[in-house]
Amino acid sequence: MAVACPPGRAASLQAAGLIPAPVLSAVDMVTTARMFTYLAAVNGEQPGTMPLHPYTGRPVRGLAEF
Repeated sequence: MAVACPPGRAASLQAAGLIPAPVLSAVDMVTTARMFTYLAAVNGEQPGTMPLHPYTGRPVRGLAEF
């Protein structure tokens, strides 16, 4: 039986004795982390400088920019 996975996980699945089927898109952890940081800033849980824009990586001028 094959296991659907992102391409970056195929080697680890094969090493575990499973049959990888690299057909999925990988989760972008950098964008995910930026989204959580932005959400924390919107909720007032992150004081200080403005967070990075989740997709461009540039500092936002205001929280309404995204």
